[in-house]
Amino acid sequence: MLDPRHNGTSRHSVTVGKGPWAPVSPWLFGLGIMAVAVGIGFTADRIRMRVNDGRAAERLDGSPGP
Repeated sequence: MLDPRHNGTSRHSVTVGKGPWAPVSPWLFGLGIMAVAVGIGFTADRIRMRVNDGRAAERLDGSPGP
C-alpha cells in the first residue's frame, strides 16, 4: 500500500503494518500464518498415512499393490 502522505522523496515509500487493513500486530499475524501451515501439514500427513495404510492392507491380503 502506498504511503498516504505521498512521500515520494523518501526511500521507503511503502507502509507495512499500518492502517485499518492490518488490525492485528505483526507477531500475531505471523503466529496465525504458522498455525495455518501446521494445520495444513497435519491434514496432509493424515491423508498420506490413510493412503499408505490402505496400500499396506491390500498387499497383506495377497492382492497386488498399485
